[in-house]
Amino acid sequence: MELIDKIMNSKKLPYIQLVDLFTPYLKRYDLKAEKEVTIFIDYFDLLNQLYNGENLDEISSIKYSDRLTIASHVINMISHYRHFFFSRLGIYTNFYIYASFKKDDDILAFNPEYKKEFYTKRLNLKDQTYGVMNSISLNTLKIVRTFLSYVPHAYLINTMNKDYSVLPYYIIHNKDNPNNLLNIIISNEEVYYQDTLDDKTIILDNRVQRSKIITKENLYDILLDKSKTVNPEELTILPELYTAIEPLVANKKIGLKSVKRMGYAKAIKYIQNKVNNNEISNIEYSNPDTVLECLNDLNNEEKEIYKMNMKSINHKYLSSIYDYSPIVESQIVDRFDPEGIRKTNEIYFAKNPVLLDFLFDGEEYVMK
Repeated sequence: MELIDKIMNSKKLPYIQLVDLFTPYLKRYDLKAEKEVTIFIDYFDLLNQLYNGENLDEISSIKYSDRLTIASHVINMISHYRHFFFSRLGIYTNFYIYASFKKDDDILAFNPEYKKEFYTKRLNLKDQTYGVMNSISLNTLKIVRTFLSYVPHAYLINTMNKDYSVLPYYIIHNKDNPNNLLNIIISNEEVYYQDTLDDKTIILDNRVQRSKIITKENLYDILLDKSKTVNPEELTILPELYTAIEPLVANKKIGLKSVKRMGYAKAIKYIQNKVNNNEISNIEYSNPDTVLECLNDLNNEEKEIYKMNMKSINHKYLSSIYDYSPIVESQIVDRFDPEGIRKTNEIYFAKNPVLLDFLFDGEEYVMK
């Protein structure tokens, strides 16, 4: 119980720290008008620390009533950040927590290694090591989804057999909201870096005291933070070319191989040289065949790796060939049942209640 509280509370950054992190980006906008921010929370990334070594053993052995505190902590992520934005900045909020407990067979058809370890570690309910925790995670997801179906402007989206990491991109580019100031993706996963190419999208890389904001403006600075060979101040490549750089680099967490053993420093330098020699345009790419026409020094095997990588992770590409709308739109529903929410909170979350006042801060419906 104490371990769960410690881990999950670390995901809720202190408000004074959030002010320092977000103020530079919100200063760009007129906050006197009715404005909103949309916040995306990667469910699996949120629970990631619970899967670590000794944590896994302890959590897997706790009784059912204590496991329910994980669900209330997930919901209180919304309470925490909704209250912050409304009480400190007068800004309304929309939330999407998202996940999927199914494999993406479309991606696996051309990349059998895609998320191979992840699918084993996080989805297999019978796995000897992770099965109990996976069952807890799945049950938590169901409880959170039921609860949030009665909370305005807060949704849990199950992307079913489509890769869940595409969800923020889909919402950002398909849900028109003129009042939306900013999109914030709360995750430490590199696969979301590409989403910062949208001018209104930033990433909260949550590492407690070392937390930082990632944007298209500081993306290369972040990637080259420890590099001794490439100075980001000397680069002339635009952030949009990150879409051509990312498929060159290995991502072991999701089963991607590197091209020519490139890390980010080598890959950025490689693409910068291509720009210098007028071999590639300084633009965003989402079609691997178009990029590979510019990377003619790669051999056939390297081209296949590059193509497979880009088709596996490029959100613009994936959202263009697979239709996410039937899955997503049916789950964006607003209901309101104050008595049901109050009773659920009392019965299921007595040990760690959902902060209902914070959860409804700024909403038309107020818990009384």
